[in-house]
Amino acid sequence: MSFGKMLEGLFSGFANKTTSPTQRQTATAPTYVSRPTEGWPDREQQARADLANDPRGQMDRRLQDDAMRNCERQAADLKARALAVDTDTRTEGEKLGDRLAESAQREHQRSRSRDWP
Repeated sequence: MSFGKMLEGLFSGFANKTTSPTQRQTATAPTYVSRPTEGWPDREQQARADLANDPRGQMDRRLQDDAMRNCERQAADLKARALAVDTDTRTEGEKLGDRLAESAQREHQRSRSRDWP
C-alpha cells in the first residue's frame, strides 16, 4: 500500500463524518468570560454616567490632568533613580580598603574614649 493511499484512507474517515449546522453550533467549545474585579461594573457605570452628564468635556480635561500628573510623577521617579546610580569609579578593592580604614578609625576612637576616666 502506498503512502498516498494510506493518507487517503485516513482522511476519508474524517470526511464521512459531516455534521449538520445545528450540530456544529453545539459542538463548539464554550466561551469563558473572565470575571472583572470587584466593584468594576459600578465604576464603569459611574464613569459612563459622568461622561454622559458632562456637556462641556470637563471629565476629559480631568482625565488628561490625571494622566499628565502620572507622567510627571513617573518622570521624577526615573530621574531620581538615574541620579541614585552609583557614580563611584573606584575598584571594589579600593572601596573595601576605604571601608576597612573607616571602620578601624571608628574602633580606635571608641577605644580611646573608653580609656578616659
